[in-house]
Amino acid sequence: MRSLRLAAAAVLSGLLAGVAHGQTPTAFALQQNVPDPFCSASGAATFITIQFAIPRAADVVLSVWTSDETTSLRTLVNEGLQTGYHSVTWDGRDELGGLVPDGTYPYRATAREPGGVAVLFEATLVATVSCRIPSDATTWSLLKSLFSGAVR
Repeated sequence: MRSLRLAAAAVLSGLLAGVAHGQTPTAFALQQNVPDPFCSASGAATFITIQFAIPRAADVVLSVWTSDETTSLRTLVNEGLQTGYHSVTWDGRDELGGLVPDGTYPYRATAREPGGVAVLFEATLVATVSCRIPSDATTWSLLKSLFSGAVR
């Protein structure tokens, strides 16, 4: 687990390099979640991190949807945010606290003018929840070695 956390931290630090250098985002952006895929039921990887950039103050809504994008499963952000780099975590649960089954889950970010109706930005990416045991020995060995520290 420690190895996975270190790897995720390295990826996250690369995505947020602008924060470390005090840079302000120049465009709205929604990043692919880390890790992907993830398994919320395993106890090994219990959340994903979703990052986004806001170049100016905006009212932001970020929600996870059913695979057919007809129903919002969980709203992760629904507030006015200032300029900058932001991140939110999702634990693979719906609004009622139930774990979602294996599948792909679109997450959508919308930014609107503060107090207004004009959409400044909208984007959708997909998170994959997969708690299946890999069928090939090489992948299974790699996963066991990654998570061996979490079992000790």
